[in-house]
Amino acid sequence: MTDLAARLQATTDQTVLAGLLADAIATDPVAALTAWSTARHEPFTYATPGATTTHPEAGPCPWTLSGVAATDLRTVLGPWDAHLKSVVKELEKRCVAVVPTVIGGRWHLTWVLQRGAPPTKGKPAKEPLALWRWIGGPPSTTTTLPAPVDRAFDDPIPAQLQALYAVHDGFGPLGSPDRPFDHFAVVPRAALTTMDGVDVPGFAPHGLLVFMINAVGDRFCALNQRRTRVVVWDRATGQGSYEKDTFSFLGRTWLGLLRGDWWMM
Repeated sequence: MTDLAARLQATTDQTVLAGLLADAIATDPVAALTAWSTARHEPFTYATPGATTTHPEAGPCPWTLSGVAATDLRTVLGPWDAHLKSVVKELEKRCVAVVPTVIGGRWHLTWVLQRGAPPTKGKPAKEPLALWRWIGGPPSTTTTLPAPVDRAFDDPIPAQLQALYAVHDGFGPLGSPDRPFDHFAVVPRAALTTMDGVDVPGFAPHGLLVFMINAVGDRFCALNQRRTRVVVWDRATGQGSYEKDTFSFLGRTWLGLLRGDWWMM
């Protein structure tokens, strides 16, 4: 796969890159993803799905997978079906591989997804078909927040966020090695912060738990256990406003991201 890594590094055409990767992933997803990371200078370690794997730093892999993407998706994301059914269905349509990955000394799952859509009814595609990677951290049942966030927020992790973390402690598009969870990802529990120190008119900043940031720096915040609505802090105006509950907000945001329908976000 060193030849594949060189070819991936040499091309900037996303359609060509997707074609090279699609063929390689169908044959050997671990080798294909290793070549992809080599081309991007990412120090990630991929493990064979279905194998009993232990990493010297990350420990035993927390998932038992079959190596069949559709089956593994249902096995892992099944608990989200009750609240994020449309997102799970969309991921199911787009997922081509699910591979255990060690990033920063911690186990994650890499979800290889088709980005964009093929032509339908004779109409051209909205954008060229490409592949991208989303990641999810290991399951977490911990309800406490990291200090000093715990002292500022003074409440356990809100129930809807905890339902997400019970499947993946952090989930969304892959970023860089030093910031694995990119814009529009739900950050891991350890990366949760509050808006403490920021003036948010009409809100108590220490009661706003930041779980997502977008590309322009807007922050999306959960409230306490008794309130499920999301507060959006607009970086440009400094104002906060209410969104629907966490599940509704994530369903709309992630569907828009996956489909390229930016008006949904």
